[in-house]
Amino acid sequence: MTPPHKSIATCMLIYNYWPDIAGGAEKQCRLQAHELARRGHSCLIVAARTSGALPAQEMDNGCEVVRVPVLEAILDSVLRRHQQVGSPTMEIRKVAEMWKPSALSRMAATVVRWINTGLFMIGAASTLWRRRQSLDLIHVHIAGWHAGFAGWIGHFLGIPVICKAAFLPAFPHIGGDVPLAPLWRRWRQRISYIALTSAMAEDIVREGVSADRVCIIPNGVDIPDQAAPVDRNQFVLYVGNFTQRVSHKAFDVLIRAWARVVEALPEAHLVVAGAGDSSTWQVLAETCHCRNSIEFAGHVSDMPALYHRAALFVLPSRGEGISNALLEAQAHGVPAVVSDIPGNCEVVVDGTTGLVVPVDDPAGFAQAILDLLGDPVRRSRMGKAARERIRHNFSVPIIVDRICSQYENMLHKVTA
Repeated sequence: MTPPHKSIATCMLIYNYWPDIAGGAEKQCRLQAHELARRGHSCLIVAARTSGALPAQEMDNGCEVVRVPVLEAILDSVLRRHQQVGSPTMEIRKVAEMWKPSALSRMAATVVRWINTGLFMIGAASTLWRRRQSLDLIHVHIAGWHAGFAGWIGHFLGIPVICKAAFLPAFPHIGGDVPLAPLWRRWRQRISYIALTSAMAEDIVREGVSADRVCIIPNGVDIPDQAAPVDRNQFVLYVGNFTQRVSHKAFDVLIRAWARVVEALPEAHLVVAGAGDSSTWQVLAETCHCRNSIEFAGHVSDMPALYHRAALFVLPSRGEGISNALLEAQAHGVPAVVSDIPGNCEVVVDGTTGLVVPVDDPAGFAQAILDLLGDPVRRSRMGKAARERIRHNFSVPIIVDRICSQYENMLHKVTA
């Protein structure tokens, strides 16, 4: 890959950043930032300092990370000063549990979010003001209030702003738990966007963004050295965070489909990996008489090893941007059975790298899983095709090439 001639100084603006809570947007931010730094670009990451245990400033693989304090970090400092034990986040949760499910607890949670968001905006604005002379561009992740705030501060400082939308619908609601919400709703229409799919690009344009300020660049993934031996592997793998809504991740479809699989193939085994409380779905599995065939693994620290042992990956989501887990599975050469939503169809070629099933169709998912479990030769062929497609279309260097080209286009328009 040939890097652009000019070094670009970028500020990645994101609320959570490694090693804090990491979802898909956070993971993509870090992958892209590391690749930019590897190419010799200057990359500043501005995130929230959500715990006093996180350093206010550090280097991460050539990227400078600046964390601005929010309520948890301030409380943490107070607790440490008075030699209290326990994290501030845990203390807040304990108080919330005492009030749950009262209106007072919900009001308290809203107030905490409002204060956190306001503190982050103040700290981020201060950081950007101090660094304004050394920055070429602001790249914000998630098209919520973050995008509107970035658009406003970027305009004020004379720095162009681009946002990588992460979900579909692309513009999440900005509610009363965000200070100056109407202002951010207006300003997020005035910046440039990276959409993950054509459907996402169309959605952004429908929200009032000019089509010439929207480009399409999917998420990227690192390519592992070895492919999974899917023809010899035995279990089916699902990866998803249980803190996310069922309307998004379709855990119910997963369990109901798996009950049909086990009815036809009693020795089948499903591994469900992901943080969060899975108790509701364990109860559903008991009700559907398939609990004994499912391993709820929780958070898994070594995901590459898990992908390498999987025979098949399943993702029945009702809504995604482009799933990092799906990209990672396919990069390991694991064929996938997925729902026919735009983000999944961007990655999986039906009949070639996996099978695509209508959304909300447990019977269709069960049959597709059974078809591939019963045909190791087909799994191997699909896995090889998946790995090659990911390598040529979704590897991090290829994606960052396209992002850099978009950066250069934006900066050229500014100087033209």
